Amino acid sequence: MNLSKHILYSVSILAILVAGCSNPKAVLQSKSDVAIRIKADSLPKNAEAEKLILPYRSSMEAEMNAVLVESDSAIEKGQPESKLGNLVTDICLKRSKVSADFAILNNGGLRTNLPKGQITRGKTFELMPFDNEIVVVTISAQKMLNLLKYVAVSKGVPVSGLRGEILGDSLINVLIVGKAFDPTKNYKVCTTDYLANSGDKMNFFSKPILIETTGYKLRDALIDEFTEIGLAGKHLHPVLDGRLKATLDK
Repeated sequence: MNLSKHILYSVSILAILVAGCSNPKAVLQSKSDVAIRIKADSLPKNAEAEKLILPYRSSMEAEMNAVLVESDSAIEKGQPESKLGNLVTDICLKRSKVSADFAILNNGGLRTNLPKGQITRGKTFELMPFDNEIVVVTISAQKMLNLLKYVAVSKGVPVSGLRGEILGDSLINVLIVGKAFDPTKNYKVCTTDYLANSGDKMNFFSKPILIETTGYKLRDALIDEFTEIGLAGKHLHPVLDGRLKATLDK
């Protein structure tokens, strides 16, 4: 089942509750904020339940099918860099409410590719279904060395504001905001709260110097960016810009 339908039926446990309830309208009013996901195929058939849910379904489908922006090409993830990884991290860094030196995310957090052509709100939810918040983590110079090694060992992860070449288990010729990496400097890294809590084995974020929260979900940042571009009559132009390169051992 696609995400928009999944969200529709996560509005409530209405269909199950209504099926055995003598006053389904009372159930609707009292359970309207319940966020329990139910697969549509498992719901019992009930004409009155369907009648009550219909306005919510129609409203949600219209919202999820709304076109935010169009893309000139398919936007897919990959390594060492990808159009999708570049796009999402660029937006993460750009729209973060706290300034940072660069951004890093993980490929696993990008749950689907984006198509050429129309990109809907529902497709953006599919790409980023989690309520992950953008945060900025200040880490020490030593932790930065661990971060760069992680990027290399992983054979590339989504980054923005950071450039380098993967040579074996090392990231060389590193530039951060156009300047050579300083191994004595603390850096401010834009990421998500999930990764900041050492998600996906990003242990270099443990015991940071500082974590600054934004209260801004990454998914909302994507939706806001796509909406802004679309309203301006522009398209997405996803690119590979060589921010991460795989260099053969010599």
